[in-house]
Amino acid sequence: MKNYFVFALSLVMFTSFGQITKNPSVDKQSSQETRITKVEITDSGTILTFQFKIQESQGGFQYRTRPFGGIFGERNGIFQLPQANPVNTISIQPNVYLYDKVSKKKFRLIDAKNIPINPDVKQVFAGEVYKFTVTFEKLEKGIEIFDLIEGRDNSNSNIRHWNFYGIEAVNPADKIEDKKPEGILISGIFYDAETKKPIKGSIAIYTENYNEKIDSLNTSKTGSYNLALQPNDYQYKVYAEGYETKEDQLNLSKIKSGNFTQDQYLTKSKIVEKEIENTKKVEIVTYKDAKVGEIIAMKNILFETSQSTLKEESFEELTKLAEAMLANPALTIRLEGHTDNVGDAELNMKLSLDRVISVRNYIIQKGIEGKRIQIKGYGGSRPLNKNGNDDEKKNNRRVEVVILSK
Repeated sequence: MKNYFVFALSLVMFTSFGQITKNPSVDKQSSQETRITKVEITDSGTILTFQFKIQESQGGFQYRTRPFGGIFGERNGIFQLPQANPVNTISIQPNVYLYDKVSKKKFRLIDAKNIPINPDVKQVFAGEVYKFTVTFEKLEKGIEIFDLIEGRDNSNSNIRHWNFYGIEAVNPADKIEDKKPEGILISGIFYDAETKKPIKGSIAIYTENYNEKIDSLNTSKTGSYNLALQPNDYQYKVYAEGYETKEDQLNLSKIKSGNFTQDQYLTKSKIVEKEIENTKKVEIVTYKDAKVGEIIAMKNILFETSQSTLKEESFEELTKLAEAMLANPALTIRLEGHTDNVGDAELNMKLSLDRVISVRNYIIQKGIEGKRIQIKGYGGSRPLNKNGNDDEKKNNRRVEVVILSK
């Protein structure tokens, strides 16, 4: 019955406290009077159990006091009269820590039991066995060899520190799954749709509705690309300098793995000033009067420089749009974002999309269903003018509303 009870208790302790190492191996230590009998790594910290025993009364170990010659003796910085017999004391330094040489991380003292924290001390006697525990911050998983560092001894002091090097304890790292995630390899070549010659470009992959960008890459000089994706549904954009941006979907959610070829054929951009002039665009129009297909250039939609954060000046007009959509439940729109042509084309494309996402989110917060608002980002590919001076560039940085239905 007794043996069964001991086994059950050990099992409960392991389950409750985590990893336990009894009598851990130590490479080197500064005191032979002290040994570590147990290391417990728990959710709340790393607990070290110690056993301390003085063999003779000619001196203790740590923070002990020996009588000095002359009239006065010194005890932990305080002068006192000499004593007939040596007084041996122990305590733990408040700045003691555990140290991992690999990560160079320190794990600080949390608490101590049955041993005081310096400057308090505990008197000990020769032949007696003293047991105490010291709790440190929890060692990170995978640290199975560490040091305990209390301080450097000084030959002019009667204080001797506890330092233990190469303490070994059971603390395995989290198991890493060997199984590679299932994936799908998409590869292909970018072509000029008319000449069928390879061209250099880039592709960006998004989650559905362009809510989040997953990945992007540039093709090689020969127009080829390789892209590894998980089995989900995506939307993507393909663009190259001087060509129309291509948007499409990748429906991969029902495909576990495999290699697929998907070439991209791009059409040269035909946006010219005459086409812009003929665009069915209205500067001043109410959403109530707008017809399906009309493009409304929003005024005073401003963002922080090179960011998608809306400025407060934008809220009034966005609120008007939200109110119009609340008043007309059949009204659906597409928000289109545009930038100037300064900087990287791909970054401008991303910025224009991020900005209309911010606009969409603001309108949704006003009570409009997200499915009523489509979004597109064109970057600097659809300028209103030639981006010659600052005013022209400012006009090209805009958000437009396309009426889809009402």
